[in-house]
Amino acid sequence: MAIRHLATSWSGVIAALAEFEHRVHVVDLTTGIHLSTFNTILDFGGRRLSITSDGTNVVAAAYHVEGIAAYSTADGTEIWRRKDLKKAQHIRFSLDDDKIFCGFERKTFAVLRRATGKTITTMRGVKDIWESPFESIRLLEKLTLVLETNDSRKLASIPRATFAVLSAAFAPGLVCVSESTGPVRCLDTSSGQERWRLAIPDQHFLEVAYNENAASFVGVCWPYQRGGPHRLIRFGSNSGAVTELGELGSQSNLNPTTASCLRGSCFLLSDGRVVDSPSVGAFGNCQGCDSERHLELVLALVEVVVVVLALVVLGHVLQHPERPSFFHRHIE
Repeated sequence: MAIRHLATSWSGVIAALAEFEHRVHVVDLTTGIHLSTFNTILDFGGRRLSITSDGTNVVAAAYHVEGIAAYSTADGTEIWRRKDLKKAQHIRFSLDDDKIFCGFERKTFAVLRRATGKTITTMRGVKDIWESPFESIRLLEKLTLVLETNDSRKLASIPRATFAVLSAAFAPGLVCVSESTGPVRCLDTSSGQERWRLAIPDQHFLEVAYNENAASFVGVCWPYQRGGPHRLIRFGSNSGAVTELGELGSQSNLNPTTASCLRGSCFLLSDGRVVDSPSVGAFGNCQGCDSERHLELVLALVEVVVVVLALVVLGHVLQHPERPSFFHRHIE
């Protein structure tokens, strides 16, 4: 089983991990305990999985047919579905968990109500939105980058460095932006003025986050031109001073998918590790994860239990072919 999708919230301790398509696993990041597993409409590609900060709901999207749907993480019950909203490329819960931001291929950006899935508003020309947990401001990806208040008062317009934003993260008074095949830049949130930038030839940052404890930004760097391992790098929030913390790959996965979590203090990796982004030295495992294989073993155990139950039912049917099975009795 390979994990291909990760969904975390900025402050929550519950995460959703999904396989190539459909199947989602919910885990507690602080204990490593597996909470539930269920099927969804999730398609591979884009960023089509998101989870609320309280960990009670996930929303998943499909590209072609099924649209967007919300689920209870307790048992996988589908809460609502919007089959009319096709070709979603990325979805994200707002920081207050009340709204869902939805970006589409060649379609107007939509904001949905979490509880019902109904459209609150549409935003023409917007590709993505990132909110600040420190101020009532947000960053909009449009033809330019736009900083505005949460009530849509424009603060600044910043020219793009390249064609697409990969990731953005806020600190008090600052926002760090990484762009595809381009630099990572730190901007003042009140004026949009550039504080510093880092450009590494033939490399870009797949994800950036702000670590409150270290008062610094951290990013996952990847040499896209020639390939190679993902590296965790720290930037001084005000100076941009660079410290390389180490490689994120393991023997089983040289380039794991990553997602920042726990207020930027850690990164969740698709190979089951939760690694710290500390103020000094190399990264290590966060408290609650005794080994990098802990989560994989838990999920593998779940699969074994499912297979064993299926074999028990099959054996019952083969031994008593004349008797209706448990499932047949209930269907009848």
